[in-house]
Amino acid sequence: MAGFALRTTALLALGMIGLTGCASMPGQQEQEKWQVHYARSGGFAGEQKTLTLNSQGGVVIADSRQGKWLMRNLSPAEVRPVAASLRELMSGSTGAGSPAGTCADCLHYKLDIVWKGQRQQASLDDRSLASSGYAPLVNQLNALIARYPPQ
Repeated sequence: MAGFALRTTALLALGMIGLTGCASMPGQQEQEKWQVHYARSGGFAGEQKTLTLNSQGGVVIADSRQGKWLMRNLSPAEVRPVAASLRELMSGSTGAGSPAGTCADCLHYKLDIVWKGQRQQASLDDRSLASSGYAPLVNQLNALIARYPPQ
């Protein structure tokens, strides 16, 4: 129940960022509106972190194990690489992805992407990530989580 409440709070906060932010970033084409929800869990430490980011730069990062979250607006320079990865991913033939089987201490990655009204979901783990086509995006999202740890 605490995870649901934290995610609901994070999504509401992201909605507020979207309402208070600009209609679009400078140079952003209207048809490139997107949102990505990313969850990273597991590993030997049993972490549970989420990140929700939209095309306007609104981001919410949460650590549900610690009950902490952070909300901010990213700069266009921080959003551009993620948008480029999403553009490439959504224009290609990358499938939904799936874990490679049982992996007790692996990190598990779940992505829910909405790109120009098209939804794509993926569920991966450490063993399936590298060959999935999602690795560049997951690496960028992990870097944002590391750069802006929930307080």
